[in-house]
Amino acid sequence: EIGPVLIQPRRCENGKPAPVDRTDWKQYDQGVVEAGRAAYRASQTRSKDAVSEATNVISDACANCHRVYRDVANAAMRCTPP
Repeated sequence: EIGPVLIQPRRCENGKPAPVDRTDWKQYDQGVVEAGRAAYRASQTRSKDAVSEATNVISDACANCHRVYRDVANAAMRCTPP
């Protein structure tokens, strides 16, 4: 359910517009959507191991975007395309 939210125009914490129109941002968003689907499927198996693995997929999907747009040394540079 977070996929549509992540592509909505908004401002980052530093006041800059989130780069929601960029191709890489859209790919990261799609990765989060797919990770969510994988987690949902894993939950249906009732397997703790499957759900645990799905959390790794979610974490990786989030980290892909954060590495580029959020986890920068200078907070003023957040949401700044590379």
